[in-house]
Amino acid sequence: WSEKGGLPRRLLEARLPPATGFHPATVRAGLADAWDHFRGAALWECIDRELTALPGRRFSGYRDTAVVLAGALPMPTWLAMLSPLLFRGRVRAKPARHDPVSAPAFREALIGTSPRHAQWVSVCELPDHEEGAWDAFLDAECVVAFGSDATVAELARRMPEGRRFVEHGHRASFAVVGPELRGDALGAIARALARDIALWDQLGCLSPVAVYVDRRVIDPFADALCEAFPKIEEELPRGECGLGARDAIADAVADAEFRAAAGGSVRVETGEYAAWVVVREADCNARTHPLHRFVRLYPATDLGGVVRSLAPWRGRLAGLGLAGFGAETSDAAAALAGVAPSRICRVGRMQAPPLAWSHDNRGLLDPLGGWTDLELASLE
Repeated sequence: WSEKGGLPRRLLEARLPPATGFHPATVRAGLADAWDHFRGAALWECIDRELTALPGRRFSGYRDTAVVLAGALPMPTWLAMLSPLLFRGRVRAKPARHDPVSAPAFREALIGTSPRHAQWVSVCELPDHEEGAWDAFLDAECVVAFGSDATVAELARRMPEGRRFVEHGHRASFAVVGPELRGDALGAIARALARDIALWDQLGCLSPVAVYVDRRVIDPFADALCEAFPKIEEELPRGECGLGARDAIADAVADAEFRAAAGGSVRVETGEYAAWVVVREADCNARTHPLHRFVRLYPATDLGGVVRSLAPWRGRLAGLGLAGFGAETSDAAAALAGVAPSRICRVGRMQAPPLAWSHDNRGLLDPLGGWTDLELASLE
């Protein structure tokens, strides 16, 4: 399935752009980064690691799982539909409103590569107004729900008694850039970050929405990022941007320009038609993040300040990208781990998580079943 010319990649490269509005080049690049991990060896390595972490425990999967999908990225959809099959469970999936093609493409790929498993998968279209259909769909041993916090809360309210509910609500990612960036390294990190932001048009949970940059390098880093974005835009053009998103970007740009005109260190740079926006902020006060390649640079005095700024996101941090800390990188990662992101990686790899990443701080197996402790030795 990870092969460039394989059936899954062909299906998604052909169907995602017209269905989701992503530019074909962005889809190809995003799949190339993420799909390289979609290998059987990586999957079994992950499973073996979790199964053998605590000897004397047995894992058993659910017989049937219902998955409510959201967003427009195919990788979470495919992994959520694949996982229940690992323990011979059946899976039913409701496609995401913004991505109606990834779930059917998953089943089609199974039919072409493993017909026996395809019989265990169903894709269900559920109109919002059909209460009975939703009740039947949610009547599974386990329900896995992706979506906004409000959507997930509503599904939790409708869950039948005695069912497992696994929620994947709103998550966000950030990057953190330290002071150890000079010359070519500064430009290289800016280009890598611009690509992390551009992939999937900044709409995935692993897309960095803002960057905390050491005050000593924030201005040259802003310059480098503004140089990188036009080149990224040529390579990976931004896809469709709806009226609501364009209005949100325009409002945020106008607000930043007003604050810049009032004095201080605020700076605003935009591409043609606001295809990308960089706002160099004067402080670390939290502000809105309109997405679609809009990024704020927050000036950081020290790593402790970054940790304090990120603390309100604890429990909702998907990932942190790290760069510019040199020999102190391990210490910086340890400090940032205190706000419990699901993963910390180097800038440039934020959109390419390994198959075994701790999605929403959970292991791969946690949503799929339950553990039994075997304590037979004490009975002998």
